[in-house]
Amino acid sequence: MDTQWLRRAFSVDEFHRMAEADVFGEEDRLERLDGKIVRMTPLGSCHAGRVNRLNRLLTAAVGNDSVVSVQNQASLAQI
Repeated sequence: MDTQWLRRAFSVDEFHRMAEADVFGEEDRLERLDGKIVRMTPLGSCHAGRVNRLNRLLTAAVGNDSVVSVQNQASLAQI
């Protein structure tokens, strides 16, 4: 028997509801990109070092007027 897979885009709300319903495992590193749910690669030490340096530069650039949030969830509107 040939199995057919249905592929479709997931909305942000659907992705969040699936996470709240524990559809994904606690250790799953997933993100939603262009409606697709993709596995994120593990963070390495080189990546972590670059993120820390960039955070230091951005925080110094904006001073106390803003908050620099590093690697937290972000939802960006499509223009």
